[in-house]
Amino acid sequence: MEMSDERYLNIIDIARKAGKILLRFYEKGNKTLSIENKNKDLLDFVTRADKEADFFICLEILKLFPNDKIISEESFVEEASFSGNAWFVDPLDGTKEFMFEGGRFSVMIGLCINGIPTFGVVYNPLEDITYIGERGHGSFYKLPGTDWLRLQVSSISNLGESTQVIRKLYDEKRDGDNFINSLSVKNNIHDASFGLRFGRIANGEAEFTINTNRRVSKWDTCAPQVILEEAGGRITDIFGEELNYKNPGIRWTNSFIASNNLFHDDIVLKCKKLAVLWGLISESK
Repeated sequence: MEMSDERYLNIIDIARKAGKILLRFYEKGNKTLSIENKNKDLLDFVTRADKEADFFICLEILKLFPNDKIISEESFVEEASFSGNAWFVDPLDGTKEFMFEGGRFSVMIGLCINGIPTFGVVYNPLEDITYIGERGHGSFYKLPGTDWLRLQVSSISNLGESTQVIRKLYDEKRDGDNFINSLSVKNNIHDASFGLRFGRIANGEAEFTINTNRRVSKWDTCAPQVILEEAGGRITDIFGEELNYKNPGIRWTNSFIASNNLFHDDIVLKCKKLAVLWGLISESK
C-alpha cells in the first residue's frame, strides 16, 4: 500500500485516535453523552462525543495541512466556495447507532481537491476496522491483526441476485422506506453508518445502497466515495448525475445511490419512483 503523500498515513492515525475518544463515551453509556438536537431538528442529534472527537480531528489536520479548509459536521461555517483543498470530516457517522449502543458507527475524514474526492479514511472503532482509499492508488481495509487487504467490489450484475444495504429503523419513519423494501433483491442487510455501508459494497459483501435520509451532506460521502470508487464502485445522485462538491451549500439536494457499478443504471431507473414520491419530478416524466 502506497500513498502519494506520507501525511495521509497521519490522517489514518488521527481517525483511529478519534475513534478511541468515541469509545471512552460509548463504554460509559448514555448518561455521559450530553445529547442535543442540531438546528432544531428533532431527528438530528449531536453528543459530547461528537464534539470532542471533532475538536481533536480538526486540530490535528490543521497541524498537518495549515493552508487547507476543514469542513466538519460539528463545527462547520458556511463556505462561499468548496474549491481548493477541502477536508470533509464527520467525527461520528451513525450518531443514533452510537446513542443506542448498536455498534455500527465510524469516524470519516475525506479530502477533496478542486471538487474531486481524492483521499478518504473510514474507521470503525468498536470492531477496529479501517478502510482507506486514494484516487489512483486503490483502496484497502485492515482488520485487527492483519496486513492491509485490497478492496474489490463483487461481480454480481443484477438486482435479483444482489444484497442491498438498508438503514436501521429506530423510531424514524421515512417516506422512502416502502420503496426500498419493495425492491426485488436476494437479501437486505442493515447498517447505520454511511461509511460502513460503502465499506460493505467495496469489499463485496453487498452490491448497493440507496440513501433515504434527505439531510445528507458532503461530509457523509466524501471519504467513503474515494474508497468505493477505487474498489470499482460508483456513486451518483438518484438521477444518475455525478456528485458535484463545488456546488454551493453543504447538503446534497437529491440524495444518492452507491453500488458496485455493474447494474447502477438499472437502480437509477428504479429510483424514478422515489423521485416522484419526493416531488423532484412529475410522474409523467
